[in-house]
Amino acid sequence: MQKKKVVIIGAGFAGLASVQYLCRYSHIADVVVVDRYENSHFRPLIPDIVSGRVKAQNLLYPILPLRERLGFTFYCEPVREIDFNTNVITMLESKIKYDYLIFTAGSQTTIPPTDTFRHYALRLDSVHDASHVRNDIINRKYECIVVCGGGYTGIELSANLQQLIRNSGICAKVIIVEMVDKLVSTLPGWMSSYITQNLASQGIQICLSSKVKDLTESSVQLSNGEKFENALCIWTTGLESSTLARTLDVKKDRKGRIDVDQMLHFKENCFAAGDAVCFNVKNECARMSVQCSLDQGRLAAQNVISQISGMPLKKYVHRDPGFIVPLSNAKACGEVFGIPVKGMQAVFLHYLLSTYRSKGIYNRLAVLKAALKAF
Repeated sequence: MQKKKVVIIGAGFAGLASVQYLCRYSHIADVVVVDRYENSHFRPLIPDIVSGRVKAQNLLYPILPLRERLGFTFYCEPVREIDFNTNVITMLESKIKYDYLIFTAGSQTTIPPTDTFRHYALRLDSVHDASHVRNDIINRKYECIVVCGGGYTGIELSANLQQLIRNSGICAKVIIVEMVDKLVSTLPGWMSSYITQNLASQGIQICLSSKVKDLTESSVQLSNGEKFENALCIWTTGLESSTLARTLDVKKDRKGRIDVDQMLHFKENCFAAGDAVCFNVKNECARMSVQCSLDQGRLAAQNVISQISGMPLKKYVHRDPGFIVPLSNAKACGEVFGIPVKGMQAVFLHYLLSTYRSKGIYNRLAVLKAALKAF
């Protein structure tokens, strides 16, 4: 049998899960990975870079050594276009033709489509973004740091910003701005209350039922009339699919996530997995999570091999074991297998899972060290 070229776009959790499975079938699959970064970024702990609890380099997993070990081809280039009619992927400098495609390009922060917000608001989508935020705050004397968005990322970031300010002796105030009347409104009421009380006890100002109306290089104007001078704005209002996914001529949800069938197909020879995917669970897209990305990435790879081999494809069975929301001060809350958890127990579970899912012995040791700092 002639080898089939399988291209994976994106080297996050889903992409690496696909790679590791496919490379076991190198006799029938020629595996190619495309990513704009030369490292895979461990996103669950990115807010910890801001406080200094974890060093940036310990959340990066280099792809080149993995390529040497597993034997795939790697292009470190951004993708410009995917032509589904010719099966050709156009990158910044290269073009490649595929037989099968697994799209795992992930997600990014939703920024309002205006030049002002794109130019002045920082984001937290990568290890590099977190390092930039930390260095900017340390090197510039801001009086206010405004976090726009009171969801998962916003509250984790705010807690870590407060930790940075406390540890560095910086004189600045952290403000969370949320457009609805409570933080993390998708969570049960007790979790939202626990988080709100915890952040307030740390001295973080919480502005509910409000939103950022305007930005300049040094000021943030809110819809409730408040204006913060000498201020930095960090945007964390939610996630949408990657810019590349939004350009694809395929069916997507309002956030640009690709609609897939039960086998994770979105075209006959194309699969998608991870944050790039809208998989229907009870008439809505499944929550973005590491576990979903790992499961979907592995199944997409399995179905590619099955399709090459002429075997029946498997349906994706959604499982969501839960979530933890860490708050940086030895406090956290969440739900694991339907059981509510909070306090130090939740913090322990958060770092235990992060250690397990990290790649590389030195990175895992660094995460364990961060866990000890948390206590």
